[in-house]
Amino acid sequence: ARLRLLPPEQLAERLDDRFRLLTGGARTALPRQQTLRALIDWSYDHLNPAEQACFRQLGVFAGGWTLEAAEAVVNLRGVESTSTAATPDAKNLAGPDVFDPLANLVNKSLVVMDEKEGRARFYFLETIRQYARDRLFESGEGPDVRDRHLDFFGELVLEGISLDSDITHLTLFSAMGSPEMLAWVARVRPDSDNVRVAIQWALQTDAARALAMAIKLAPFFVFEGVSLESRPWLEESLLAVEELDRTTSEFSPLREKLLLQGRLWKGNLQLGEGHNVEAVETLKGVIETARRLGSSEQLAMALGLQSLALSFLGRPEAYDIGAEGLAIMKESGERSLQGLPLGSMLMAKIQEGDMETAKALREEIKTLIADSTFINALQIVTLARTASLSSDAEDAEILLKQARDMFDRFGSLNFHMMIDSEIAHLRRHSGNDAMAAVIYRRTIRQWQDLGHRAAVANQLETLAFIASHQERLNHAATLLGAAEALRERLDVDMLPDERTEYDAEVSALGVAMDPAALQEAWQAGRGLDLDSAVD
Repeated sequence: ARLRLLPPEQLAERLDDRFRLLTGGARTALPRQQTLRALIDWSYDHLNPAEQACFRQLGVFAGGWTLEAAEAVVNLRGVESTSTAATPDAKNLAGPDVFDPLANLVNKSLVVMDEKEGRARFYFLETIRQYARDRLFESGEGPDVRDRHLDFFGELVLEGISLDSDITHLTLFSAMGSPEMLAWVARVRPDSDNVRVAIQWALQTDAARALAMAIKLAPFFVFEGVSLESRPWLEESLLAVEELDRTTSEFSPLREKLLLQGRLWKGNLQLGEGHNVEAVETLKGVIETARRLGSSEQLAMALGLQSLALSFLGRPEAYDIGAEGLAIMKESGERSLQGLPLGSMLMAKIQEGDMETAKALREEIKTLIADSTFINALQIVTLARTASLSSDAEDAEILLKQARDMFDRFGSLNFHMMIDSEIAHLRRHSGNDAMAAVIYRRTIRQWQDLGHRAAVANQLETLAFIASHQERLNHAATLLGAAEALRERLDVDMLPDERTEYDAEVSALGVAMDPAALQEAWQAGRGLDLDSAVD
């Protein structure tokens, strides 16, 4: 920005003078860090007090901000301003406290403005953001600014509904994929980094609000395919609220309601990550509490989810538990969620070999999926899996592509990839390893990018099976070793049908390979990090 005032040579002389002082850098910092600090100090010192305060407080943002967010978070009351840059018309467009100094920071190249679809979004370059954040906390303004930041982004997440409202903290499953949820996802997505910062502060200062936000955000992160990030927040906020109950004798219906909802979503996330045994236990506690409180909707959802976890574990009680949840949903007239228990009941009957009951359940599911909802799209996947088990590969692929089209309309890359992986499994089971491998090589990278490491482990295994079929035996053993180590780190087991196939493939590999060579390649795979294994 100073090139408007000085030629580069003269500017360089002044910078050299400034660098010699290094007054802003710690003596123990690396020389490059000291130089960067000194460079930004020079720019910061040329700001007027209002611009400096605005600059510091903008350091609370992560991933950029809108003008509305800046107006809500930055407080310049009582700060002397010498700015005359803004016009009266500009002052009418936004709060004058923030508009003038923000405009000046953009003009001086300390803040970057990006326009998208007719809306301005502002951000710092990362080095500048870190400097502004340091200045914010050095000033002592940090807690107040973080409180205002939490207020703004807590409102974005919770949408103005009070913490004790059932509307805010319903299971949210029925809303998955609805126009309302898609609009909410579109609003939250650009500020997901700010939401992360806000909930981290809420965990330290407002446990109930942290838990409410974690509950509301759980379906967002499931939808976006980064549910592994959601569960630690949920667990941390559950512990924080539980600690409140231990340290105060005051009974709080709000906290009890939030704990029930939070544990329900915890069980759902455990289920989605493949921790089926843990999910069964978590949901057992939810079922007991929901019965005691008379919370029929939560009870029905917990029964449906526990039934699903049990069906994944091959446990026969899955059918009866699912049937109880289905009965409650039918009694309440709730149609949009009935596919959940029906799907687990269907899988349980197929596992039992009761194909007559399974056929009736399949037909009942088909009557529900005419409605284009997120849950119904998942039930189409269930129907496809059962068609595959019945050796009807053609019908299974048609159903999977129908579900993929629905997920695409919802804008969910995560579930699109899930369908692509299912299609690859289907083609592999039909003997078309080459076409399956083309899909796996794409989806394994996508799962890795999303941080869905359980899916990466599964695809390492399926690619190992293909390598084994191609007689690339050392390669297969290496991939299997890498997958085994990854599953151990994640503590995630396979589904029963996956385990059956895995055991057969490993047994065949053991027959085909020299035991010492198998052991060597397997151990080499176990020693790979995730990136190397995927490469």
